[in-house]
Amino acid sequence: NYGKWDLTHGQTNWKHVPKNIDLCIDIGHLMIGSKTFKDAKNRIDNIFKTRGKQIKHLHLHINNLENDLHINDPKKVDQKMSSNWINNLKVNRTFIYEKGE
Repeated sequence: NYGKWDLTHGQTNWKHVPKNIDLCIDIGHLMIGSKTFKDAKNRIDNIFKTRGKQIKHLHLHINNLENDLHINDPKKVDQKMSSNWINNLKVNRTFIYEKGE
């Protein structure tokens, strides 16, 4: 919740996200609803192409593309999403391997 706009859970309409604020991106949340891990990576890549300069912090974890499982073992994340791809996302950003609730 930021000022006059509100980004609620599950909303993916990036037109409503201000372009003048820093962002924390949760890649596990962005994956939900993708058909394949390749589709999930493409979705995330598109956000980084359009909003990359705003993205300052990452929450890294993966899931089964349907539920927010918070699989946060770096080796498992790297295995599913590729360590080179993950490392490129982390350049000049802070990050955590996010634990679930």
